[in-house]
Amino acid sequence: MKKFYVDEYVKIKYKDKEIEVPTVILLIVEKFKKKIKRKLDGVVIITGEVGSGKSTMAQLIAGLHEYNMDRELSIKNFTWTSQGLVDFTDREDNETESIVFDEAISGGTGRDSITKIGNALKITLVTKRRKRHLYLFLVDEVQELSKKIISRCDYMINVKFKDRNYNRGHFELFKRKELLELYYAFKNQKIRYLEQWERKSHIIYNFKDYTNVFINEKEYEDKKIQETKMELEKVPEGKIAIERKWLDALELKRKGLSQVKIGNKLGVSKTTIQDWLNKLATIGIT
Repeated sequence: MKKFYVDEYVKIKYKDKEIEVPTVILLIVEKFKKKIKRKLDGVVIITGEVGSGKSTMAQLIAGLHEYNMDRELSIKNFTWTSQGLVDFTDREDNETESIVFDEAISGGTGRDSITKIGNALKITLVTKRRKRHLYLFLVDEVQELSKKIISRCDYMINVKFKDRNYNRGHFELFKRKELLELYYAFKNQKIRYLEQWERKSHIIYNFKDYTNVFINEKEYEDKKIQETKMELEKVPEGKIAIERKWLDALELKRKGLSQVKIGNKLGVSKTTIQDWLNKLATIGIT
């Protein structure tokens, strides 16, 4: 199966910055604007390995959507917990806005959290359609989601590393029909992972780094850590005592403390601190 690489961009001015946006993403965002004007909502699933660029892609799409609607993207358009998603959709002052829901962070409390997240997504998609939001759901693998969620999805974007050095910048696009075919292929155990899926035409698109373009990265990371800690607080103490220390170590690191000083404060070795930080990185918290 031949792969076709597409490197087409449109230059746009966002605030005081000129950025290059993949043409296909710009067309998708324009389509969502038309859907919302017809009183419909939009759903995008973004998949990919940890660190491959899911959050960057979500910021791009959400940022362009808000720009298209004559608004600016802000930190309130992001959540890492199912409760945060429910709270956002319960508000009456944010119709047509985008909401980015990053499941990967909640996954840090254990894979059993997926069931709770899936239920929150289903309830939201069924009961809050009148709000005409653009939903962006970030998961590592699409098979974690239910048929109901996939059947409501307009597109899935799978972000990929460019090379074996883990440089980010590639993505592939799936439409709803293909997603349903994927769902049944996974369900019937015809494939075990996405790379086994045979496509008639396999197009790989390119995207760039949009860090600090649409959202302040420090503000983004601070809210990520805050919501993660809130989620962990809901789990019994014995299951997550060490994870709380991981987050404490990360907060001290962000304040500029060395690993030696962090270890002294938390009563562990420098090596242990590094181990905790490495484990957090594997679930997308850096």
